[in-house]
This record gives sequence, C-alpha cells and structure tokens, in this order.
Amino acid sequence: MDDTRIFRLTRWLIFIDLLQAANPKQGGLSVGLGGVIFYVVPLFWLILGRQYVDERWLKRIMGTVFVIGVLVSLYGLKQTFYGFFPFEQQWVDIVNITSLNVNGLIRAFSTFSSGQEYSQYLATGIAIGWLYVLKGRTPMKVIGVVGTGIMGYAIIMASARGTIVTAATAIVIMTIMHAGTVRGRVVMGILLGTVLTFVYIKIAHMHTSNPLVTHVVVGLANPLNSQDSSLAGHSGSLFSGILDGFKMPIGHGLGSTTTAGSKFGSANGGTEVDVSNMFVSDGAVGGVVYLILLVFVAIEAFRQAHSRKTLALGVLGIFVANAGQWVNGELYSTASLVWLFVSYLERQAPRIPHVSQREVFLTKPILTLSSAHHAKMHKH
Repeated sequence: MDDTRIFRLTRWLIFIDLLQAANPKQGGLSVGLGGVIFYVVPLFWLILGRQYVDERWLKRIMGTVFVIGVLVSLYGLKQTFYGFFPFEQQWVDIVNITSLNVNGLIRAFSTFSSGQEYSQYLATGIAIGWLYVLKGRTPMKVIGVVGTGIMGYAIIMASARGTIVTAATAIVIMTIMHAGTVRGRVVMGILLGTVLTFVYIKIAHMHTSNPLVTHVVVGLANPLNSQDSSLAGHSGSLFSGILDGFKMPIGHGLGSTTTAGSKFGSANGGTEVDVSNMFVSDGAVGGVVYLILLVFVAIEAFRQAHSRKTLALGVLGIFVANAGQWVNGELYSTASLVWLFVSYLERQAPRIPHVSQREVFLTKPILTLSSAHHAKMHKH
C-alpha cells in the first residue's frame, strides 16, 4: 500500500525523536529514553490504528470514550462537591501539583493522573457527544445532549479555562461544518457568533461565590489581563519555545520538556503547548516537521468533514478540542486517542507512490544507460 504524506511525516518525526533520545544536552540517556515514552508512544498509535482499526472499531471506541467521559464526569463532580477519599487526598499531598490548587480549593481530577488530563478527556467526550447531537437519530441526540451537558458542567467545575475554550470551539466548528452548503455555513457562523457574543457578555457580568467558577469567569472575561488570565503567559511560552528551537537547532532532547527531565535530575522546560515543546525538544528541524504534519492533518480533517462523513466530523471536533496537546504523552489517555483518530484520516487520505516523479526524472537517465550497457555486454 502506498504511503500518505501524513504517514511519511509521522515516520520522519519518530526518527527525529529517537535520535533526540541520545541528545547530550538533556543530561543522560535515561532522560532521553524517558522522553521517548511521552513523545514516540502516542505517534505509534497512528501506526497501530492504520493496520488494525476500521470504521466499525472506531465507532465503538468513540462510544466507549463518550460513556467513560460521562462516568468520570460524575466522579469528578463528586470530588468537587463532596471531597476526596483519604487515598486521593494522600496522593494530592504527595505530588503537590500547584495547578490543582485554585484559590485554596483543589480542583477535581477524577480517575486521572492530573487535572489537565481529566479536562482534556472531557473535551474529547464533549466533541463525541456533540457528534451524536448533530448526526445521531432521536434517541442518540437525546443521549448526546444529556452526556454533553454533564461533561460540560464538569469541565466548568474543574475550572479548566483553556479546555473550555477548545471544547466550545470544537462545538462551533462541528456545527458550521455540519451545515453542508457554503450559504448554510455562513448563516450558521453568524448565528453562532451572535450566541457566543451574548454568552460572553453574560459571563463578563456574572457574579459567583464559588472560587472554581470565579476562576473561569474572571479569566474568560479578561483574557488580556495578566493578573486575571494566563493567556499572555501561555502565548509567551509558545513563541519563546519556537524561537528556542531556532537558537538551538539540534534541540535540547526529549526529556527537556517532560517530567522525565525532573525525574532523572535534569530540567523540565515544557512550554505547555505541543508545537513549541517540539521545537524545544527536537530543534528547528523536528519542530518544522511536526508543524507541517499538523497542517496536513488539519487539511485532511476539513476535507473529509466537508464530504459529510460522520466519523470525519467527529474526528475534526476531537482534534480541535485537544488543540495544542496532540503530542503530550503525559496526558496518557487523550494523546493516544488523538493519534488513533489520525489513523482514520490517514487511511482515507490520498496516496502517493513510493517512487516520486522527481526520483523517476533523476534516475531514468541512469537506468537507460545501464540498460544500454547491459545489452551491449550481452551482445558481445
């Protein structure tokens, strides 16, 4: 089977990542091998999905993720309103993750290893739930609305501002693409823009005594205020990480942006966004390869969603909901899911021959001369 550009770029990225495992800048081979777990393993899900996952299995996986999303949402809401079990509180005390603390309250993390992974999983479940709302029959539409509502409420109570934005964006883009015609999409875009403006105004004037909700409201209402929102900090980390990749073209190694660095005595210089993390870890070459890969995947996702394929619309929503966290192996469940869904797009993408036209152009004269020489020798 001929390759696609997505698959070829993924193989190149895996190759670059494996080379970076031995990067001397990161403080030892153990750090690099630890980084391989976080960077390379998610990418291998594309290869596994390419070989073994068809549309039937992908539908089953989506349904499973949706059901689990509802269940972990309920458990997370239990943590929010009724507190943690003793073993959970011990874990919080041991790991001492500062991001879990919001104005003195510990945000929910449900059954996951971090609050971020919990919220990213909910965003993935919301995209799948909204797919059921848009494309399912009446019973599935009802289930999708209820499930999406539960997960949406849970993600708000988890006080995950960035993930709330990406999940809402996924819903908007999926709804617009579902419209089908250009005119319908324009009308839907205007309608959704009006609704979002109204919602934003209501959020900006909302008053609540719950610290978790206040954290969300204040941050979303004042995104450019560095005291109320972390947007400026995240943007600064993104651009500085990309710049660092050009300053250090060979990269700092895979462990430099993961917990493998801090675990094995090196520094953890993660930028919290996959693109800039790739520039820091793999240098300019790896960062550019990953960026081009993202562009090709995005183009293919929109192309297939435009063709009105049900699964493609859901995959597009999942990609948007997890924007900036596609290659983040520390989000153990969601990073694997993203690349498993990329494998679906890759299976449908246009194939390119193993031998390109340029290679034929360059090698044809050599092959012609070789054939002529062989014929001449055979004649003699």
